[in-house]
Amino acid sequence: MARHAVKVGELVVVATGTAVATGAATANVAIPNAADGARARYVLLSVLSGAAYVKPGSSTVTATTGDLPITAGAPLTLNVQGMTHIAYLQFSASVQLVITPLEVG
Repeated sequence: MARHAVKVGELVVVATGTAVATGAATANVAIPNAADGARARYVLLSVLSGAAYVKPGSSTVTATTGDLPITAGAPLTLNVQGMTHIAYLQFSASVQLVITPLEVG
């Protein structure tokens, strides 16, 4: 039986994201909307310097030092379907976390 490759569209930026400052206490922010006004299904997380911990979830989600680390120069793309918020926590100093909605282009 022949196998066929399915080409999946690339993820593209078409809407404005959200920037938050991390702190010593966990906080969370709503996942930004995509260009169509619906909550983004994919997001790009980035920090310009330093590091932070992140965790997607519901409006009550909290981040701890055991969650996903993100460092400068190593952005993360996450599938956040079914989730509404992203929690964040500083690593050792406050950094700016940028959450950019992505869409399949």
